[in-house]
Amino acid sequence: MYFHTLAQSISTIAAFLVCAYALWRGGWPEKLAGALLFVNWMATPILQHYADRTQFEVAVFILDGALTLVLLAIALFGDRFWPLWASAFQILELLMHVAMLADPRVGGRAYFIGMEVASYLILVALAIGVLHEGGRRTPSPLGSEPLRS
Repeated sequence: MYFHTLAQSISTIAAFLVCAYALWRGGWPEKLAGALLFVNWMATPILQHYADRTQFEVAVFILDGALTLVLLAIALFGDRFWPLWASAFQILELLMHVAMLADPRVGGRAYFIGMEVASYLILVALAIGVLHEGGRRTPSPLGSEPLRS
């Protein structure tokens, strides 16, 4: 399921490495996004229908929509810049789903390439966020980290 092709192997390993790095070195926004992104990345192949690549994937669309809302919330309520980019790339993934629903001929190679490119760009945004912002410790909006003056 995750390692049938070289592309699946590379994308799974890349997702694991970037998300693990975010959990290890990131602040609360990077940790939250990294955890949810990895869950999304692992759950997507389980929810997909492999028999018919031309049908709209409702479960995957809902999963991607939930991730989009979380990334937008991090962008709106956090103090980081990278979630804006990650949200934009995640919205591109949602648009690929909508394009598939509007015209099933979008399926196949165009759908696969569009989703893969957007997924890698989300990983790049998260990795840059950890590199740039990871040393900054800001309190969580949920109050799990103490405020320091």
